[in-house]
Amino acid sequence: LKHKDAAVRLGAVLALGSLRRAQQEGPLVDALVELVEDPNPSVRRSVVEALGQIAPRSAEGAVEALLSTLTGSDKAVRLAAIHSLEEIAEVNNDAVMLALRVRLEDADGAVVLAAIRALVRLSNKGDE
Repeated sequence: LKHKDAAVRLGAVLALGSLRRAQQEGPLVDALVELVEDPNPSVRRSVVEALGQIAPRSAEGAVEALLSTLTGSDKAVRLAAIHSLEEIAEVNNDAVMLALRVRLEDADGAVVLAAIRALVRLSNKGDE
């Protein structure tokens, strides 16, 4: 995960993302959290996607890492972060809901639509 070659990091993250959801936060989730600031946008996007797939529900470190990516310049990373937050965030988490409301002003329409969907789902998840 710390290899100098972005393609190697990307491959490692994709492999990790194919694993089943963890039952608790641990070294695997922690290693992915460390990569959310990777200089390569493809690696960052894959990291946020993997967190949504394998981080346990309500994983504080993973949720915080995903929130930190919502203000980045890469729209694909922002979009992936929103989808991942839908998967692991607690219903009505104040920090998540606020961050998603801010994305309603995003310059990219797909990000705005994803934020709307996530706001609806995370305010009603318990009702499903």
